[in-house]
Amino acid sequence: MTETVSGLAADDPIEGALVTVYKPSDDEEESGTETLIGSAVTDTAGRYSLIAASTAPYRISVSGGTTNGQPFPGTLTAYCTTADHCNATPYTSAVYGVMQRLGSDHSEASYLVAQLLGVDYDPFTLELETGTSVPADKFDLAAARSAMTTTDSTAGWISGLATAAL
Repeated sequence: MTETVSGLAADDPIEGALVTVYKPSDDEEESGTETLIGSAVTDTAGRYSLIAASTAPYRISVSGGTTNGQPFPGTLTAYCTTADHCNATPYTSAVYGVMQRLGSDHSEASYLVAQLLGVDYDPFTLELETGTSVPADKFDLAAARSAMTTTDSTAGWISGLATAAL
């Protein structure tokens, strides 16, 4: 069976990024056994789409490209339980980091990161997908983006969030 895997690569939209899609092993916590499904490049809005000869779940990795005219530093990762809205953001990367560090499933890791941030959605895609702004009293998206202006800061923010969720 085939399906279309699609989503968004964003802290702000990441244009021209390489999105690599993998099929994880049947055990979602076991990250070492994956099959490459395919790859795509994001458009100007940070969106990508590809036909996969496999059904969800997927793990995606996003690297390269530009955001706000500047090279995007670092790599974003996501574990996707569905083919649509398979987004990669600092939020999804933190969820995946918690999965790896705790050996937890996607649901538990998502809950832990959401509790830590005080939100029940991905603040990096809310406005891009729905047109609804992130309430500043819930999550300071501008401050988070400002903190991630270098490779070390992006990786550090994601790692720090994943560690705090433990």
